Amino acid sequence: MMKLIRFALLSLAFLLSGTAFGQSNLPACTGSDVSRWSNCFGSYTTSTGDKYVGEFKNGKYNGQGAYYYLRDNEWKGSKYVGDFIDNKRNGQGTFVWASGDKIVGEYKDDIPNGQVTYYFLADNQWKGDKYVGEYKGSGKEGEGTYFRADGRIGLGEWIDNRPDGRFIEYRADKTVERSGIFKAGNLVTSQYIDPNSFTRIARNNSAPAVSDSQRQAIEQRERQVAIEAERLAEEKRRLDAQKIKIEEEKKSSRIAIKGNVTQPDANGDFTITISTGADTASLKIDGDELGGKRDGNYVIKRVARVGDENTYKITARDVFGNTDSATVTVARQVADSRPAIPRLNPANVRVQQSRDAVAIIIGIENYRRVAKADFANADAKEFYTYASRALGIKPENIKLLVDDGADDIEMLNAFQNWLPLKVNKGKTDVYVFYSGHGFPGQDGKSLYFLPFNVDKQYLDRTSVKQKEIVAALQKAQAKSVTMFIDACYSGQTRNGEVLVAGIKPVFITTEERAYPPEFTVITASAADQFSSASQDLKHGIFSFYLMKALEGDADENKDGRITSGELQRYLSDMVGRQAMGLNRTQNTQLFGDADRVLVGR
Repeated sequence: MMKLIRFALLSLAFLLSGTAFGQSNLPACTGSDVSRWSNCFGSYTTSTGDKYVGEFKNGKYNGQGAYYYLRDNEWKGSKYVGDFIDNKRNGQGTFVWASGDKIVGEYKDDIPNGQVTYYFLADNQWKGDKYVGEYKGSGKEGEGTYFRADGRIGLGEWIDNRPDGRFIEYRADKTVERSGIFKAGNLVTSQYIDPNSFTRIARNNSAPAVSDSQRQAIEQRERQVAIEAERLAEEKRRLDAQKIKIEEEKKSSRIAIKGNVTQPDANGDFTITISTGADTASLKIDGDELGGKRDGNYVIKRVARVGDENTYKITARDVFGNTDSATVTVARQVADSRPAIPRLNPANVRVQQSRDAVAIIIGIENYRRVAKADFANADAKEFYTYASRALGIKPENIKLLVDDGADDIEMLNAFQNWLPLKVNKGKTDVYVFYSGHGFPGQDGKSLYFLPFNVDKQYLDRTSVKQKEIVAALQKAQAKSVTMFIDACYSGQTRNGEVLVAGIKPVFITTEERAYPPEFTVITASAADQFSSASQDLKHGIFSFYLMKALEGDADENKDGRITSGELQRYLSDMVGRQAMGLNRTQNTQLFGDADRVLVGR
């Protein structure tokens, strides 16, 4: 009871204060720079049209003052009278809504927060009600009493503007209607609640008596309010006159179209941004009406036709009948439909641990007496890195022969002399990579590798027979042999030219391809096809996709291992498609066990 009386007296004393409506012990604020106003009393109109009258400190509302909401929004016509700290409502104050509702009490950080009295005075279903108690933000929060105009009372704990916790509802005759535990406004457990258990509730609905001197002071404040209202009315008349002047200026202005377009995206979508610089009644694009806009700003989506310059005519009319027109043009280019060119990246290879393995890598591009084998050197040099990383072969166990280092003597020496010194019988895996020309024997059975120094007049004497290579590999008694052969036996070069003029190619019928069981051989093409090179890939297409396969692209089931079968299926697909792009047919061939694991043992 005493707490409610003290709160009411504090609110009444605040209403009797002269500060909020033009009286203060502080001197009047001077100068136009509000940020310099301090320890003074002044009046300030915000950029939004709201009004503050009261005490300033350090350029902000500090002390007692009145804030009038005059802007055109839901707060228009409302006002707050009370304490301010740093431009925020803090302390005791009274807020009166334009509807008539009024809240008197404690404020913190610009919102009601603490003990308040809320008077429901608006002309609606709650008119005549009153709430006395704890409040926060926009709702009842804590302990409080709600007095209805019909005499009913609700007393207890509130959360989110609804009874929540211990609560008692009284009928108009002050008998208990419901009592117990409430949740979100609903009674969940009926039980007796002692009304005296709410220690923070002010239950007395009567206001303290007002003396004659206090009443006279209130009447004086009302007269000051009337004076301030007249001053605000004058301010409104000034603003209305200014608005009329602005309207006249609009009538004298001219509409002017400014249009910008974005570049079409891959689907042809683009945006036209238009500004008319006027209150626009109508805007059309190629006769399509888009309606009016007060600010004259438009953002329009369109789709451009490919391969053409697309021109759009814009016409606009402002609210005064002035017109303007303009055109905008946008071009949409045909997209580059060429396939993306892949690139080798040895960094993608899952590096294998070094193991007991050797490799002979041969690349012959610049033959001494016959046509070039395009990119064969690049094939061999690049494969050197893949042999080390993907196959786990130590660099000291890799023999690389390129161009003049790959004549018939060097090739035979590598297989017949160097290789046996590197092989541990029955334990070492041997890999052979060859990129260059191959040639069929005139007997229709033999196959040849063409070394750097091959002579077309003495093919039998200056070529290296494949069966000699196979015999040398067998003699070394390795654990396994894997051969990758990027060569063909059609008698043609990689670009389709005749390899040896005057000699008619003989296609292999009985192929010299019955390899020993420990051999796995993958060749670039069938016997009647030729192995192609690509100017885009800068490699033989078989060699290129062999190395892409070793980067992991051929691992069909993503188990970290690549079998001969997986490798063959990948090469058959990728090499076949790349050859098709060159208007050729090229089918890779596998000889050996398709289940043998080549990578990731």
